[in-house]
Amino acid sequence: MTLDEKIGQLFMLPACPRADENHLKDLEDVINKYHLGGVIVKQSDPEGQIIFLNHLQKASKLPLFVSADAEWGRSEEHTSELQSHSFISYAVF
Repeated sequence: MTLDEKIGQLFMLPACPRADENHLKDLEDVINKYHLGGVIVKQSDPEGQIIFLNHLQKASKLPLFVSADAEWGRSEEHTSELQSHSFISYAVF
């Protein structure tokens, strides 16, 4: 990796699958320009997150680290019938 790629790997940005296409395009641009290391998923459902994250993973030269805004556990941020104590595990495919 170049020095720029190593530095970029240190950073994560919030990613909201419910946002419009501009948000996805902006994230793709940041991933490609700054070699972003990961994303923090916010406000979504499991199915939407999987589609969104798979798209971002394909746009990235290196695998993205994925985390979730889940400090409240089964929060209102992530909506789904599938919620459980391990609802985050599906996001790392």
